[in-house]
Amino acid sequence: MREKDEKKKEKRVMTEFRVFVTDKHGKVVRDTGIRECKSFVKQFLVGLLADLSRQGRTCKDVNGNEFTITVSKYYSYYTTIYGLFKGNAPAENDSYGIQVGRDDTTPTNNDFRLQEKIDHGDESGQLEYDEMMFFDITESEGYMKLPFIRTFYNNSGATITVKEIGHVVYLPWDGKYCLWLRDVLSPPIDVEHGKTLTVQYIIKTKA
Repeated sequence: MREKDEKKKEKRVMTEFRVFVTDKHGKVVRDTGIRECKSFVKQFLVGLLADLSRQGRTCKDVNGNEFTITVSKYYSYYTTIYGLFKGNAPAENDSYGIQVGRDDTTPTNNDFRLQEKIDHGDESGQLEYDEMMFFDITESEGYMKLPFIRTFYNNSGATITVKEIGHVVYLPWDGKYCLWLRDVLSPPIDVEHGKTLTVQYIIKTKA
C-alpha cells in the first residue's frame, strides 16, 4: 500500500529548467542546477486544445491582443504547410523560442509575455540570441526526456542580470507569437561581458 501511495505522489509529467553561465573557455562559472518549472501558462493549454480539437480557440499574443487560432487553411499545391506552432527560432530572432528578461514579477496563469524581455543585439542591455536547438528523446531514471536549449552571448560591454526566462511559440497561419512558459529565477543570474548564458528546458514523462 505504501508503494502505491508513493507512486501516486510521484509526478508523471513535468518540466524542468537549468540556467548556467560559461566563460570563453567553456567553463561553467554560475549554475542554477536543475529546477522544476512551475509556470506553464494558460496559452499553452489553449493552443493544445485548439490543436487536438481542431477548433479555433481564443488566445492572447505577446502584445496582449486576443485572436482566434486558425486550425485549417487552404494552400496551393506548391506551398509549404507548417503545423500550428513553431518553436525552432533561428539565430538573431528574439521573437520566439526561449527568451530571457529582467523582471522578477511572480508568474501567473494569465501571463502572456516576459515582463521585460532582453532584446537581441550587442549594444547596451542586449544579449545575442543563438538558434534554438531541440534534441532527440532519451530515457533516464525511468523518465522519457525531451530537452531543448538556447544560448545567449553577452557582447554588450557590461554585466546583464537575467531574472526571468520563458518560451514563446510562433503561429505561422496567424502570424502571431504566444507565450507558453515563464519562470522567475531566484536568485537572478548575472552574465558578465564576454560570457555565455545557456537556458535549457526538459519536458519529462513517466508511465
